[in-house]
Amino acid sequence: MEAVQVSPCVGSRSRREPIPTGTTRILLVVLKDLSVQVMVDDLFWIFSQFGVVEKLSSFTKNTKNQLLIQYETMQQAGVALSYLNGRTLNYFAPNSTPGSCRLEIVPSFLKVLTFKKLDARNRDYTPFNEEVRALFPANVAVRARQMGWQTRDFLWGQCIKGEGWLDPVQGETHKGTIPPAESLHQNTAGLPVGKVGDCVKLSGLPDESVLDAVGLFKVAGMYGEVVSAKLMAKRKGCALVQYTDGEGAERAVAMLDGVSLFGEKWEAVISKHANALHWDGAGTELQTRMCTARNEARPSVPPADIAGSPYHYLGAHGLPQNVDAQRVLKEVMKGHNPAEVSSFGDHVVAGFDKKEDALLAAAAVNGTKSLAGHLISLYFVKASHQDEEGDADEGDDWNDSFSSEADFRIKTEGYVLRRTSFSEEEEEHGGRQKTL
Repeated sequence: MEAVQVSPCVGSRSRREPIPTGTTRILLVVLKDLSVQVMVDDLFWIFSQFGVVEKLSSFTKNTKNQLLIQYETMQQAGVALSYLNGRTLNYFAPNSTPGSCRLEIVPSFLKVLTFKKLDARNRDYTPFNEEVRALFPANVAVRARQMGWQTRDFLWGQCIKGEGWLDPVQGETHKGTIPPAESLHQNTAGLPVGKVGDCVKLSGLPDESVLDAVGLFKVAGMYGEVVSAKLMAKRKGCALVQYTDGEGAERAVAMLDGVSLFGEKWEAVISKHANALHWDGAGTELQTRMCTARNEARPSVPPADIAGSPYHYLGAHGLPQNVDAQRVLKEVMKGHNPAEVSSFGDHVVAGFDKKEDALLAAAAVNGTKSLAGHLISLYFVKASHQDEEGDADEGDDWNDSFSSEADFRIKTEGYVLRRTSFSEEEEEHGGRQKTL
């Protein structure tokens, strides 16, 4: 086979919309951090370890070195993706200079790989595979030595020579075999995965200069275990949030749909998307508009019976019993200007004049750690605002300050936090009353 080189590209990264997870026998491969040129033949033999590579196209697009590889079956493509995605290849360039690159792989949209013409970069291996098939498996190694083929220990999913090492090598426990897909989860980090029903689409959000992907990740974490929060590139004020399960997604919809914040009414619906992830080959700008559990600490999810919609009060949960929770919350809220931080029995709550302030504080603090290393996990306290006559006030802004004469109650399952007004005499004898 003719030797063709893929050389490193230099230049700025470009935008790429995420490629959805799918079932296909064609893989799109990006050679990231390519240090020196790599031979297409080397890549062919590396991918042939897992199945019959029918066609291969190497090209450069948007300053990225890429490949399209068509396997004989979807299963072979799936095995290759599971094992190779995210791994680093080490190789030697034609001048014997050592090189390396990282493989980032996603399923391709294409159903069939076709070429306008066959050339050094667009190859159809059908005739070559027929020759190999006639020798497979016992006599391939002999012919490879005669012809100078750079076969590895594995070809088409079987060990044909040597001790049974893959390229890149697998763990010692799997020597002589291709590791099963379930043991390779750590190597599929670049692949967007998930299922329909786990994602929430949000609209009506403020500009990302106010609430960015990291902040949205922290807020969304109040309702379930978050996988990713992604600001949608082409739809201003819209985002996708992916949870580990549909229960978290449904809870987020129940708590966030219809809330009014920053002058807009939010809409939250279960998304038709299966994930809220960009693959690792996506451009830098897209990656910065996404926050995942891989690069941000996942907040501890509060019990469902105490977490409410965004409101003026933030509660902290999960702190050790021997910790002064009120002091810890005051410490982490420094700079976010809560009107007051108070303890009510086993609960510690920070109150804000506006629920937007509470939300931004949660976006900054939830999931972080205190100076003593305690994980801060927050929730919006289920609440109602009542005036002196007891009539509910559901207005968007809390116009009364904490020192006003109004009577405020925060109601949750099992307890009521109550703040009442006091006469001057009462204030002289102990200040504001707090009851649980």
